[in-house]
Amino acid sequence: MTRLKLWGMLLTSSIVSMLSIVTTLDKRKDSSWERHERWIMSVACISICLSFLGALVSCLPPAQAMMMESPLIVMCLGFWSAGLPALMDPDNELAVNELGGILNANLYFFGWGCLISGIMLAGDVAKQANGDEASVTAVQWVCLTASSFILMGTSTGTYRDLSCRSIRKDDDLSSSTCNRNLFAIILGVCSGVVAMAMIGMKNAPPACQAVISVLLLAAWSCGVAYITFDDGPGSRLGNVYFATLDQSLFVRQCVGSLIGDAQAADTEDNEPEEVEKLANEDVEDAPQEAPVDTAEDAAQKAA
Repeated sequence: MTRLKLWGMLLTSSIVSMLSIVTTLDKRKDSSWERHERWIMSVACISICLSFLGALVSCLPPAQAMMMESPLIVMCLGFWSAGLPALMDPDNELAVNELGGILNANLYFFGWGCLISGIMLAGDVAKQANGDEASVTAVQWVCLTASSFILMGTSTGTYRDLSCRSIRKDDDLSSSTCNRNLFAIILGVCSGVVAMAMIGMKNAPPACQAVISVLLLAAWSCGVAYITFDDGPGSRLGNVYFATLDQSLFVRQCVGSLIGDAQAADTEDNEPEEVEKLANEDVEDAPQEAPVDTAEDAAQKAA
């Protein structure tokens, strides 16, 4: 039922994205569609078909549904991973403008919604495949991986557009922005690689996962301040801003989930000892039965 809701989210986001593309292009005086516009429209239409099929398949028995859903999810993620950069390219002036600000809110948020829904579907299937359906940590590692590479890709594009390699060292403003862009790229790569490794480490010791999560939390706490404040690339509302905040949120959720799992495991370990202790107390508190006199004892008393 959870994946049915996620398929519904993907279907809704795809439909809104398609309608937003149509209305945006209809406002232009030039009736001819460019290559990137046709590509984005094709991605939205294909996503609608795949998400509709996925919603139907998700109603089948779990094992059979997972086998049929997996290729649909991979295709959705592939198409949106290839289509979203064109959608968010400032030069195309579809979802964002030249300054990286939001130009079309529906196209911007629902375009991201399609990718996020696909990521959540992949995480849910990964949980079922690993036999770890009770924990939400797998989904969070998948989300962290995706948002890390999104941040890396967006920051790389900004770094290139600013021509940071040719910036003069005496230009403090541009140099600061470029340094913060470079920091976002490095942090995105490192975080993405670590999170991707953690997805497949189902049997990793909880202590190892906890240490990695705390280190990532510390890194992204510094990253939010360095990337989104002052001259950082995420100081304006846009891809870098949302990707950075999403990273911090996902890492915090990972830490919270691991702490919850550790507390649950500790409670399960202590339950047998508590039950045994209570049983011993009940035995000690039980009223003692009076001894029964035997025939020999009765004869001795009579004498």
